[in-house]
Amino acid sequence: MRMLQHWLAVVAACALVAVGGAMPSAAQAPVLLRAGKITADMSVLPVVLGQERGQYQRAGLNVRFVDFGSGTDAIRALVSGDIDIFLTTMFSTLSLLKARGPVDVWATFQLSDHPIFLFVVKADSRVRAVADLRGRKVGITRFGSGSDFLARAMLVKYGLRADEDVTLVQTGSIPAGIAGVERGELDAAVAWHPLAAEGTARGSLRVLATARDDAPGLEPTTPAFRGPFLAQNAPAARRFIEATLASLRQIRANPAAAAREAAALHQIPEPIARTTIDFYLDIWTRDGQFNEKGLIDTQLWLIRIQQIERIVPLNTLLRKDLLP
Repeated sequence: MRMLQHWLAVVAACALVAVGGAMPSAAQAPVLLRAGKITADMSVLPVVLGQERGQYQRAGLNVRFVDFGSGTDAIRALVSGDIDIFLTTMFSTLSLLKARGPVDVWATFQLSDHPIFLFVVKADSRVRAVADLRGRKVGITRFGSGSDFLARAMLVKYGLRADEDVTLVQTGSIPAGIAGVERGELDAAVAWHPLAAEGTARGSLRVLATARDDAPGLEPTTPAFRGPFLAQNAPAARRFIEATLASLRQIRANPAAAAREAAALHQIPEPIARTTIDFYLDIWTRDGQFNEKGLIDTQLWLIRIQQIERIVPLNTLLRKDLLP
């Protein structure tokens, strides 16, 4: 009898060890993940809500957000090692870095299938179409950022050339560009929701065009990790992706609840939050898989507007092995 009890105890201990090795245990310290994001950018709401709802904590991750005014600033922080992942890494920025030399930064999944940006103008502006921006000033965050790329791509579509037909003005952040439009210092600016929706609601702004409709497939949002982080923490990165996709599924299942939480987090009216979520539901990915055609098309546009000289092979930019 004692021998049987001994063997049962051994088997139970082995089972506990096996379970402990399969997933993070309560005794293990969570993996620190410094996540860069753009201030007031609700396109990364799936990650923010995942954090608020404890999904990353349950996945054995300690996510700490670091805010930036533009993608250019965040990419510099990513390359220098100040952050581990940039949540809204624009593929154009990755392409620019890779085109200028080897950079150990890897896109690991796709958070959005289409670009998140819009052009906004003052509500009473005489500008009625993108083509009317000839000879005018348009605000972007910084040169080399996603807002810079989308502005140039949309201008080209309407027969305008940035720096020749239109003056691009660096504002440092999306909120600063919107404020410049409202004060009359800029004729238009690149923006996103909820800031564009708030301006529309208060009667100060009008949406001129959306990149989602005018440049579909270009500039998808591809969050990227530093190579050294992935080398040491690939399982943690995979758990981050899985938790993010689970958060996305929850938002799709109950957008009203997500809007209530987003309104409280961003301190905006609930109708604005719901408008924003409805906009992004058409943009967010469903499975995290890369739209490779969109990534190649983005590079072709970058070549067309003389931002890079050649196509960068996707296998030097993407880590598909981390996708669930």
